Amino acid sequence: LVARLGEHHLLALDVATGRTAWVLDAEKRPRFTPFPVPSGPRFGPHLLAAGDTVVTQLGNRRWAVSAATGR
Repeated sequence: LVARLGEHHLLALDVATGRTAWVLDAEKRPRFTPFPVPSGPRFGPHLLAAGDTVVTQLGNRRWAVSAATGR
């Protein structure tokens, strides 16, 4: 299960265990920053989950992220 957490983070949960699989911030860092820079990049409101890939948009850029690893 992958969700946008605010405008600055993506979060993946392992539904089998209920644990966090990974967190990714809008600067491609594998961490959660509770107070991100307000002028920093922001994820768009929509995600596309296709197979093992999650596609998201940041401004005019698109990222393809592995659903298993967050890379």
